[in-house]
Amino acid sequence: MRVWLAAFLGITAVIAAGLPQAPWVPDNGDGTFRNPVIYADYSDPDVIRAGRYFYLVSSSFVSTPALPILRSPDLVNGVSSGM
Repeated sequence: MRVWLAAFLGITAVIAAGLPQAPWVPDNGDGTFRNPVIYADYSDPDVIRAGRYFYLVSSSFVSTPALPILRSPDLVNGVSSGM
């Protein structure tokens, strides 16, 4: 039992070490960006512009029982949800 627990904790530590430790920020701050701009899988995305913001909506299927809506002034940087 202890061997399996030690192996599990060791594998978990190796996997966790490879995961990003901070939120994904695609804006390099110098006018360039890195891919992926959105570090997630949004199926069937649709983008529209309303005023000075772009909005992305997508299907949610099994991940959440809601409709994801993202808002951005430049299609890269998100903004807070103070709509």
